[in-house]
Amino acid sequence: APAPVEEFEIKTETQWVLVPNQVDGMGVMIVDGEGNCVFGADELGYPLDSTGVAYQQAQYIEKTIETKVPRAGGAGGAAAPSDSGKEKVQVLVPNQVDAYGVEIVDASNNPIYGMDPSGFYALDSAGQPFEATQWMEIEVEKQPEKGPFPPNMADSFGIPVVDDKGFAIYGQDEFNQPLDQNGKGVWWEGSSRPKYPDMIDIGTLAQKKKGIVLTPRVDNTLGDKFMLSARNVEALGLYEGMMIEIEDHKTRGTGAGRIKTGSIEDRFIGMTQDAYDAANIVEKDDVVVSSAEAPIEQREVMTVTVKTMDDYGGMCAIGPRLSLSLNLGGRSTNEVMSFEDPLTGSFGAAKVKIDPELPENMIKIDSEIYEASGIGSDQVEIRINKRKIIAIQEATIGINPISGDQVWEVLSKARRYVGNLKSWLANYIVFKDLKLRWKQAGALIKILDSKPDLSGDVLAEFKPTTNILLKPEGLVTFNAILIIDISRSMMARDLMVSKIGPAIEGIKAAMGAKEIQDFLKQFKEGTAVPRRIGAAFAAILFLAEKVGRGFGEKVSIVRFADTAEALDFGGKPYMEGSSGEKNVLENTAKLIVDQIGNAYGQATSMGQAMLTAQELIYKFQDIEGGEEQAKPVMLILLTDGAPTDSNNFEIAVQEISKNQNVVFYVIGMGQTDATRMTAAATSCGGEYFEPKDAGELLVWYSKRARDLQVRLKSSKKKEGEDQPQA
Repeated sequence: APAPVEEFEIKTETQWVLVPNQVDGMGVMIVDGEGNCVFGADELGYPLDSTGVAYQQAQYIEKTIETKVPRAGGAGGAAAPSDSGKEKVQVLVPNQVDAYGVEIVDASNNPIYGMDPSGFYALDSAGQPFEATQWMEIEVEKQPEKGPFPPNMADSFGIPVVDDKGFAIYGQDEFNQPLDQNGKGVWWEGSSRPKYPDMIDIGTLAQKKKGIVLTPRVDNTLGDKFMLSARNVEALGLYEGMMIEIEDHKTRGTGAGRIKTGSIEDRFIGMTQDAYDAANIVEKDDVVVSSAEAPIEQREVMTVTVKTMDDYGGMCAIGPRLSLSLNLGGRSTNEVMSFEDPLTGSFGAAKVKIDPELPENMIKIDSEIYEASGIGSDQVEIRINKRKIIAIQEATIGINPISGDQVWEVLSKARRYVGNLKSWLANYIVFKDLKLRWKQAGALIKILDSKPDLSGDVLAEFKPTTNILLKPEGLVTFNAILIIDISRSMMARDLMVSKIGPAIEGIKAAMGAKEIQDFLKQFKEGTAVPRRIGAAFAAILFLAEKVGRGFGEKVSIVRFADTAEALDFGGKPYMEGSSGEKNVLENTAKLIVDQIGNAYGQATSMGQAMLTAQELIYKFQDIEGGEEQAKPVMLILLTDGAPTDSNNFEIAVQEISKNQNVVFYVIGMGQTDATRMTAAATSCGGEYFEPKDAGELLVWYSKRARDLQVRLKSSKKKEGEDQPQA
């Protein structure tokens, strides 16, 4: 068999060898022309000089050497072994000194004074290149291969784009940037392009987009909303629920979402971390916030679809875009929207609020307001109200229970919660024939009358100073206590007889007793009668009306002067009227003529009389099954002076004012302290009245016998703060 043919390859490597023809400090050659040491070398490879000392200033050069070696895996033999974990490197010979004997390379191979620009010569102690700089080759652990980028670089989403050795995972672009998984370059300090090539001045961007500059604040509770302060929402000309856009002026990244108005400083915009990241916002950078809404057409009138809402507090609501289209002047519920059926002319009005969820073609309206307006269509014309809304000075409110027939119970509850009633009514824009349901008191409310009048298309509103008279629209049976002053001053003959003919004829026909007929003869048209005589006639007329009603209502009469006492009606301190009891009424009338018309005293024990009335109220309650079952009570005080027992009077008034089942009226004649008596009456749900003549006196008593009303006092401060909310 033929002999095997050996295969060889040329291995090239570089080595450091001595520069030929070197001499020592005495001029003796120590390296010959072939680069061999003439006197030998020490253990580190330095040539010895002519004195046998290592010559460390010897110079070396790098030389390429080619060696013929068997080819790895060839037929002639095995591959040459190699140590892949090691490599040879050139380092400065340690502890070199310059010509001045100063060390310029330390023991760790580091140049003390630096290297010259070529990187081959160490600098000497004078800062000059030391041309005798010596190098040596050493073997070190091979360093792992390194890429051109910082290891483990990631893009803005945290996805790695460089591995742990510095090599780009997805490649790199012409700007020396590693690519992300979408092929987009990721900027780093070694990039040859600007970090933000599309950057624009933030003020210029804000002006261009008609926006404002805010600082992002992360709030992960916001979902897909952006939170702005109310002031910034208004500055953008928007409302809650409308769309905004954010843009970073450096990256030009954008994001969009709906506004949520909240408690946030004017310099911030709230957003979730996801929204922050999606908009590619530079950390700690401000953004430009602007409207993302389509252009809005300005109109004065819009035709929209109505959606009625129960328990909507007398309000209506429109969407943000509709509000801007109508040029809503304010952003609070003080603005009023009017709505009208163009076919019938029926109209209504309500305070308006903004509902971010409402579309541009819809309005929500409180169902009671809409029903009261008389509009039958589900589409209306709406506009910002331009009518003047007047303040209601006084209103008579009809009141009925929403269910059942407990009229007084409902009225009493309304009286108890007067502060809440007024606050509740203040939510409504009032127009003619307005009817409402006040659910807190279980009451149906109707505006019966007002000052000023609400005729035509007048709109009005309740104020804290509005006087309210509650009038039950259903039947209310009630007991009464007539408190009559018979002091000497009540004998004054100054009550003019005017327009009382029908009353006289009615009593004459009902009562034939001589005492009554003689009593009535005193009342001649155009003449004056004593005050106490007028008081007696008023009491008789009141009793006649009560008996005529036929509901078994109780009436007591308390007279007072030096003392106070309740008149005795056959062993009882009251008369209980019912149909057909003519004799009882006539006997009672004679008693009144005798005990009121023909009696008098010196003092004015008004307080004692009021306390006596209080005892009668308790007696009525006992007879009728307790406070809850007892009928309401009307107290009517007729006087022409001031109490001589003032302390008792004030105590009695305070006690009566706490009883929601009692209404207190005062009739003033002569020199009555009107201010004091008005305060007393209004604190107890009644009123103070001064009749000009006997005609007005009798008419007033006749009406009160049939009609129990409650007057709610006005107030300049908030009432009912400790009461349940309406």
